[in-house]
Amino acid sequence: MVADKDGKPVKQVACTVPIPAGMEQGLLILLPGDDTKAASRRVLPNQFGFVSDTAPLIYNYIWLETARPSGAIEFLNMSSLPIALQIEQRQLTIDPQAKAQVPLIAGAKRMTFKAAAQIDGRWRIFASNPLCTRGPDRMLVILRDGPAALNAITPVGEPNISMISIFEWPLPQPAPEIGPMLSSNR
Repeated sequence: MVADKDGKPVKQVACTVPIPAGMEQGLLILLPGDDTKAASRRVLPNQFGFVSDTAPLIYNYIWLETARPSGAIEFLNMSSLPIALQIEQRQLTIDPQAKAQVPLIAGAKRMTFKAAAQIDGRWRIFASNPLCTRGPDRMLVILRDGPAALNAITPVGEPNISMISIFEWPLPQPAPEIGPMLSSNR
């Protein structure tokens, strides 16, 4: 919300999302916009044509149309850097704006995980923690450029990458139908 000339709150568009024609299901994720050059990050003027320092945060979005397979982790690299991942013994590289899937290990509570970004031809680790995998049917991990505010405190040459994990749990199974109850006077 922004304020008008009398200090009253006025609504302002924070993000415009075009929904693909014919789309019946999808997942929309709003992310704080940090790139001032991106159209979706532009601060829009209010109805009086003013743009203030207190303008609301504008959001970027990710629209996911496709279903992910059960029993898998999907990694979506929305960052501007190539990302290398090591999950258990498997290694893979994901280009910017690309995705990759890795099977979940059935019954595993966590999987070893490392992630590195390529900067100036060198790989720099930005995450090295076990990936908690207890119970979800499938997972989505979004890798994106971190908040611009962190660029000032991130050492030069080190990646500023944020990870967002979304867990999808199995749907509850319906209770089995029980036939009519019979009673007896005996």
